Amino acid sequence: DLSSYSYSARSTGISVIQLEEVIATALRMARHARRMHQIELVEDYAADCFVRANGSELVQVVNNFINNAIDAMGAVGTLTLTTGQDHDSAWLTVGDTGDGMDEATRSRIFEPFFTTKPPGEGTGLGLYVCQRILDNHGASLVLESAPGEGTCFRVRFPKRSD
Repeated sequence: DLSSYSYSARSTGISVIQLEEVIATALRMARHARRMHQIELVEDYAADCFVRANGSELVQVVNNFINNAIDAMGAVGTLTLTTGQDHDSAWLTVGDTGDGMDEATRSRIFEPFFTTKPPGEGTGLGLYVCQRILDNHGASLVLESAPGEGTCFRVRFPKRSD
């Protein structure tokens, strides 16, 4: 299973992590690898927003969302990163002002090897692996996107009593 192999080398340790720190780490990684000087960054983080998870895997997920957002905007636009929580769950969102996706694309975006990128620029595994990681954490993932309206990924983690 290629997706399992792609992140099996990472630590499998689950710990209490702050979602803001996951986003900050993923954002630092994206800034090193991508041109972001024409992207307006909007950040809105809830205080003390923690989940029990594998931090390196969540960084991989958020980094993938950020990189896809940058690609969708053509490196020009607004990237919105948020966290929040209530008594049942904690969440993070990654949104962009890119072109958005039509229904046909949205229906396939999490399929392995499906990509909207030109040949040689994408493997089609990024969002598939993200979905698998989030499933393993008991998290839900909602995709909101429409042509001309950008895209937003919303990830909700259950709060655990342990």
